[in-house]
Amino acid sequence: MEIGDKEILKRLKWSNIRKKEQLFDLETSWKSVSRLCGIKDEPTAFMGIEYRIWKLGLAACFSLAILWTAVLYRSQTPVSKEEENLAWNMQYVQGETNLSFKNGKSYTLSAVEEDSALAPLVHICKDKKRLVFKDVSSQCTVKLSVGVGEIREVVLPDRSVVSLNAGSVLTFSYPFEKKTRRLFMNGEGLFRVQKNKYKPFVVKSPFSEVKVLGTTFNLMDYQKDSISVTSLVEGLVEVNLNAGKKVNKTLNPKQQIVFLPKKTGEKRINLRPFEPETVTTWTRHRLLLQGQPLKKILTKIERFYGFRIKCKDEGCLNARINGMFKRDEMEEFLETLRIMKGWTIDVSDNDVIIDYSQKL
Repeated sequence: MEIGDKEILKRLKWSNIRKKEQLFDLETSWKSVSRLCGIKDEPTAFMGIEYRIWKLGLAACFSLAILWTAVLYRSQTPVSKEEENLAWNMQYVQGETNLSFKNGKSYTLSAVEEDSALAPLVHICKDKKRLVFKDVSSQCTVKLSVGVGEIREVVLPDRSVVSLNAGSVLTFSYPFEKKTRRLFMNGEGLFRVQKNKYKPFVVKSPFSEVKVLGTTFNLMDYQKDSISVTSLVEGLVEVNLNAGKKVNKTLNPKQQIVFLPKKTGEKRINLRPFEPETVTTWTRHRLLLQGQPLKKILTKIERFYGFRIKCKDEGCLNARINGMFKRDEMEEFLETLRIMKGWTIDVSDNDVIIDYSQKL
């Protein structure tokens, strides 16, 4: 009786030939194949090739087929619910500040009216810059994506307050869990956490996780930037870093930890002191630049003002910039660059074009 390849594979799936210690055992493999395929007599030769060669080839083919099937199955395994949720939590919604829910509903904040369907869930102040989430009985998962050039303040159901910087996304479910107040953030936020020793406050970000009971800290962790900076203003926090192996650090006030996930060696993690005033200037709509090259702060400037910077010559990317600049004074910022650096700067829609080669 002839048996097709599919039937042979089906039978082999449940045979001992699948076991690691037998996959490359020639005699055992041949006996299993012979028994499953109904071959009673051992062949001596076929087409001038000794039976031992046929044994080796057949056993190897079946072994490779089983291994290939396993690889295909693994590659087609669906993403777990936990991974799916994490991807949704961290995904930033482009455009204006946006409030979206896990059930699929989404709202542009500037277009929300006071008597909208959101009223039972959240109070949005008239200037649309402050959102106060209300206590609700049924579970609700919400995500706030802050537009570039903007800042938003969020009052959580436990009365903790979060200031979110431009280009940030904050996701949380409320009411909170019984034992944990858990949030997800991709971006930068200043957290003023209400103390509750029975329910820790946990913020999960792309490259770290911060756990507190009650404190004030700034967390900057944009997934796109590949840098995580946790700065403790007051209180005590525990920081867990996604550094391949488990790395836990406890911070004291005026300490910050810088984590560079793409680097290796000692410089990957840096614990250092800081001045709270310099880290939290963005909450007062100020941009503090302290002599960094433009190429390292380009994205920071673009988020702050909401425009894109294009350099016609790479020379301007190495220029260092110092100063404190206001969010609502973009023209003054550009004029400062013209005067300090002598650059020719043109503005077209949301693009700022810098020509380094044609100095004033």
